[in-house]
Amino acid sequence: MNRTIRNNLPIVLYCLLLIAVSWFAWSGVLSFWFFSGYEPSWLMGVPPTFVGLYRSHAYVYFLDYKLFGWNPAGWYATALILHTLASLSLFGYLYAFTKRLRVAGVAALFFVASPVYQDVLTWGSFNSYYALLLLSVIVSLWFYHCWRNSFKKRFLFGSLFFAFLAFFIRESALTLIGIIFLAELTVYYKAKTFKLSKLFKRMLLFIVVALVYLIVRHFLGAVYGDFSDDSVQLRMGLLQDHLYLRLAWRVVLAFGRHFASLWIPYQWLNAVREFLVDITHGSLFLQKYFFSVIGWTVAGILGSMLYRLRKTNIFPFILFAFGWSVLWISITSYAIPSSDTVLAQDYFWNTRRYMYYANVGASLWWSLLFWELYEKMRKPGLVFLIVFVVLTNILWLRTIEKELLETIHARSRAFYASFQKEFPKISKDYSVYQYPFSEGLNDYLYEWSFVKEVFYPNLENSQFFTENQLARILEKVSKGVYRLDDVLFVGYTAASGVRNEGARVKETLSNIQPFETYGVDTAMFPEGKFPVEIPYIITVGYSATPYGSTDYETRQFIEDRNLFFTNASVIVAATMSQREGEPFLHLLSANLIDSNFGNRSGWIADSIPAVATIDLGSQRSIGALWWNSQEGVRVPSSYRIETSLEGSKWETAASIRLNTKISRIDYFKKPTVARFVRMNIDTTKTGAFAYLDELGVIGERGISFAKRYEDPRRMIHDSMAASGQPAGFAKFSWTTSLNTSDTPPQEKSFPVIPDGMVHEIQFKLPEMEIFSQRGKFFKKFITGFTIDPISPFYINIKYVTLKPQYEITDTK
Repeated sequence: MNRTIRNNLPIVLYCLLLIAVSWFAWSGVLSFWFFSGYEPSWLMGVPPTFVGLYRSHAYVYFLDYKLFGWNPAGWYATALILHTLASLSLFGYLYAFTKRLRVAGVAALFFVASPVYQDVLTWGSFNSYYALLLLSVIVSLWFYHCWRNSFKKRFLFGSLFFAFLAFFIRESALTLIGIIFLAELTVYYKAKTFKLSKLFKRMLLFIVVALVYLIVRHFLGAVYGDFSDDSVQLRMGLLQDHLYLRLAWRVVLAFGRHFASLWIPYQWLNAVREFLVDITHGSLFLQKYFFSVIGWTVAGILGSMLYRLRKTNIFPFILFAFGWSVLWISITSYAIPSSDTVLAQDYFWNTRRYMYYANVGASLWWSLLFWELYEKMRKPGLVFLIVFVVLTNILWLRTIEKELLETIHARSRAFYASFQKEFPKISKDYSVYQYPFSEGLNDYLYEWSFVKEVFYPNLENSQFFTENQLARILEKVSKGVYRLDDVLFVGYTAASGVRNEGARVKETLSNIQPFETYGVDTAMFPEGKFPVEIPYIITVGYSATPYGSTDYETRQFIEDRNLFFTNASVIVAATMSQREGEPFLHLLSANLIDSNFGNRSGWIADSIPAVATIDLGSQRSIGALWWNSQEGVRVPSSYRIETSLEGSKWETAASIRLNTKISRIDYFKKPTVARFVRMNIDTTKTGAFAYLDELGVIGERGISFAKRYEDPRRMIHDSMAASGQPAGFAKFSWTTSLNTSDTPPQEKSFPVIPDGMVHEIQFKLPEMEIFSQRGKFFKKFITGFTIDPISPFYINIKYVTLKPQYEITDTK
């Protein structure tokens, strides 16, 4: 018995040391708060059913919530416990796998406290399932190793069970199959006894389990939010467009970026790149490719080291360690390939979790290398190098945790304290207005919506409504949906905390008066009276008389265009919205056919594919569809144009792949009679949701005129400016205070009837807070207007009025 105790004592000591290091390295996170509401959103935003929790990866969150409620310390404790268990399991597995206690112990020590993957713990309230997945993977491998040594079926069953569990936690665990295959070709490989048929049978068992999981996944449904990530959208878009080489290049770049930060501290990499970019006067190559080049350089160096070690006893194990890291990073790089935007970004503290699994291989690599060096040099002092590395990692992590505690988490707690001070009591029928440029306020309020009952018990089970468009608030107040007194007008800065802006909003609403002017086409508004957050209606009384004439083709196009403008309507599949059924006011689907270009009158889809259908009002002979987008990631790439007589049976009129233009006229092979025309956008430039600001159909009569142009914007402009029109357009321009270079053009075109009679037109002024800036709530004002004809006609402005769109009486 004494011998047993003596033999097991080193194992026990290593385990105790791992627990102690884990505690000293990570216990600071137990004082952290949640982070921007991500944790509860993945739990509370889905039904608490088996399927719902699976599709949101929310089983651990659900357990945390049931055990600890909205006490974040418990959520972080779960991550700490799971990570410690995963590290202990790693030690046990590596000891069995390598049969080297010191190698296993040091590898586990390097792994248990590492800044490489810090947000698995420093954001442990959200990322704890990473440790649970690794624990399942390690236990599966451990059982597999036991089976390979004994061929007892219970070990094989255990390995398959934990493999399925790992797959079920998250599909990235499918990498386990590659890890087992790698172990078979390295550590388990024996040239004399190796048979490919046996290897195939062993792998087949795990492949079958993986297929069973994929079948289950298919019936349960895809993970919620799978396609909301920009990098995932990029991958899906490239796959759908069959751009496999371009996707491979993106994966190669992502691999290099990830691989570099696995072996070199990401803080150092950020600092070196910043220095090099500065001394090269902003080199775009360094900005974009530095991390990737470093990563592939490191991979080359490690590969050469492997070659030098090929005849040593550790070679099978160090090859396995290297392959482990390469496999995990390869899977990550394919799942989330890097766009140019991502490549140009620094490494962030809260995206380090992607290195968690790969760091197992790196930790084993360093341990094997250290003990190989120790065996050659036989200098006991080298052991202090291990102590130095572990202590340095612990101190580094404690410094990171202290910094996060004093910044992010201190601000979070200060937010809740100042919120309670500014809003000591809240009606159960409350709603919230938040200025969109308040620093971090959206994230804080999103989180507050889940944990509010901790601070306001009367709000338990109450529904949370928030708006960042004051127009939506005033619309609902005018309809009696909200009471103005129940609306929380929340302002926020990191320096001063939460401010109650309710009194200022009510005072402004009660003092605002309509503005009227007569007989002028330009005027200034009273200073400081019309803040941009309030929606306004412009009314213009005018008479207009045309002059000049135009050629036959132009007139045909104009008549066809006026017919379209008068009768067409548009239906879209889904629009980017604050909530379902309430799209952002500058992104309404009607903007697609209002003859206004630019950010103030666009549409962003909220689905892939994106579908926009135009109803022409009656069957017409048509020959082309044109559209306009803006430079960026949302430009349509591959899309189809289809026509239909009645809206149910569709025929393809044009099919476009790999478009690179931001504006196009797509002609049909031949004119076709249709009432409905739809644009099916399958992919965009980077897989993001599509953006269009105008969409139009050209009738057969207008084709000759349209073929003069490649740019539909110029086509529409010239048709508007043509002489002798039966109907035309004028432009209402306005000015505001506090504009910047980013302020989009302040103008709106509107139709004019040039028949010499007096007419009146009303339209909503496309101005709102989304076009303002940080710190300018109720400080940016509309200051004046000008009306100019676009089409050639004489216009006489009779009167212009500006008044709030909604009359609010409840302002006392």
